[in-house]
Amino acid sequence: MSNERDLKEIIRKIQLMGGSSLIVSLPKNWVKNIGLKPGDYVCMVIEEDKSLRIFPTSSKRQKPVGTVVVAEKMCTKEYGNYMVLREVISRYLAGYELITIVFNNHDPENRRLLKEIISKKMIGVEVIDEVQDRITFQVLVSIEGLSANKIIQRMCYVTSGMLRDIITALENYDKKLLRDVIDRDDNVDKFYLYILRQLNIVTRSYVSINKVGLSSVEEIPQYIMVAKSIERIADHAQKIASNLLKLVDDIKSKEEVFNKIKEIIISVQGTFKDSVKAFIERKRELAHHLLNARAKKFAENEAKWVNKVIVLNDIRMFALLRLILDSLQRITDYSMDIAEATIDLTVK
Repeated sequence: MSNERDLKEIIRKIQLMGGSSLIVSLPKNWVKNIGLKPGDYVCMVIEEDKSLRIFPTSSKRQKPVGTVVVAEKMCTKEYGNYMVLREVISRYLAGYELITIVFNNHDPENRRLLKEIISKKMIGVEVIDEVQDRITFQVLVSIEGLSANKIIQRMCYVTSGMLRDIITALENYDKKLLRDVIDRDDNVDKFYLYILRQLNIVTRSYVSINKVGLSSVEEIPQYIMVAKSIERIADHAQKIASNLLKLVDDIKSKEEVFNKIKEIIISVQGTFKDSVKAFIERKRELAHHLLNARAKKFAENEAKWVNKVIVLNDIRMFALLRLILDSLQRITDYSMDIAEATIDLTVK
């Protein structure tokens, strides 16, 4: 094959040798690039999906170790630290263990904000070295510490807890609890970036897929989609808490309306939890049930809500309640996406 180097998939015929041994030749260009020679050993790993991964024992592909982000051209008045933060996140997702940010202009407040945001957004990222012109972060958490299913479950626990505590805050007119819910969105973001890092490292063959609790690379797109859906649901739970915070003082005077909102939140929370349960436990029938019944139930709840709110003369309250209902609709939609991912994942 003269075009081997241009192919990602190479077909080889299995040969019979010595009457009982089956052999297959290695691609010439791959052998040359790796630097193998007769007598060298290669390691073969049988993956859960029955595929075979081959690599030289002396040079197993390693995760990237260190990278440098130069902040000089990124920290602008218009964009602040966002460009630097995006660069750091991209290095984190790529699997780097050490990330150094270099500053040409000494600005203690700028550095403090960056450290605070990075600490909030990424699991296990700690400062190990800091001088006037640079900060070095190290990723201390192993990607094998939690399986992909455990990460999805923890994202679900935190997000479901946000919705549950919104209900409690409505019952007790609790502004502090609503503020606490708003802050918890960062915890979901941490798990989301962590699972993206984990699955990205698996995709790049730095570790075997079974190390993160999956059996096939075909599962990865569904896990990414589900993690993204939960992250977006948490964002909407945060928005609901933010909008309710502006309405807490009105709850007592419009108790019937807010009781209806509470009822809808309880229903939506149940739909979300069931969708994640269906995905984790591979319950195809439950996923179908959710898709058939729950979306219709939300539409019925919305109609009842509109009938109660239509009599309000307060435009501000109506607008905020409308935003809350829109967020609840989006949570339902993302839950349906998770149910659909379950069906896609369980096709035989």
